[in-house]
Amino acid sequence: MAIGKGVWTKQVGKLTYEDLGFREGMASPGQLRKIEVMWKNVTKHNGARTRTRALRNWLQKHFGVSDLRFLTGARANDVIYALVQMEGRRPAGSAGRYPAEGYHGPLRDRSMSGI
Repeated sequence: MAIGKGVWTKQVGKLTYEDLGFREGMASPGQLRKIEVMWKNVTKHNGARTRTRALRNWLQKHFGVSDLRFLTGARANDVIYALVQMEGRRPAGSAGRYPAEGYHGPLRDRSMSGI
């Protein structure tokens, strides 16, 4: 509707985060796109808005950064490494995301834990 009214134009071929360019010491647009794709693969959130909110919360909690745009190149590598580790923990046989419900992590043997 906005395109039809002329108040918004669709930019064909422009990649996400390209407007940030290559900033000295900061994460590259390619790193930021890679983090988004990897997050989409490891998260259970289906909606783009909730997935983005969850990513921002995770980044704040684990890396002290409120948004992808504020990651340095080195921190972006740390985030990518963490996401690789998370991908490795997916249940066997799952394609992509965790099931929406029913999976609560690996089962633990509590017989020796003294519970």
